[in-house]
Amino acid sequence: MNREGQLGDGTWINRTSPVRIGTDTNWASVSTAGSTTVAIKTDGSLWTWGSNAHGELGDGTTFNRHSPVRIGTDRNWASVFACVSTFAIKTDGSLWAWGLNREGQLGDGTTIDRHRPVRIR
Repeated sequence: MNREGQLGDGTWINRTSPVRIGTDTNWASVSTAGSTTVAIKTDGSLWTWGSNAHGELGDGTTFNRHSPVRIGTDRNWASVFACVSTFAIKTDGSLWAWGLNREGQLGDGTTIDRHRPVRIR
């Protein structure tokens, strides 16, 4: 399935075999859940694509993306986990979250969906 753009190949076309995402060769890690995909490059930059109904891509919008979109300018992302809520850790050990927050699952003390990464104490 690729109806939300979760493959990141710039299309909404379903694929039955692997497809390369762009021409970059510096991807370090990737996480996907449902229709949302997040990845970190070897330079520590954070990239997201796919479903974005609750701001889970972290790009400040709720628009689905069918190609990787860079999140901010930071280059110190160490790990990331995708879900309807997205969680990431920076190299300094700080925890960040964004996306669906209806039940307070982001841990920021609110129940407001976050469309950009928010530092969690």
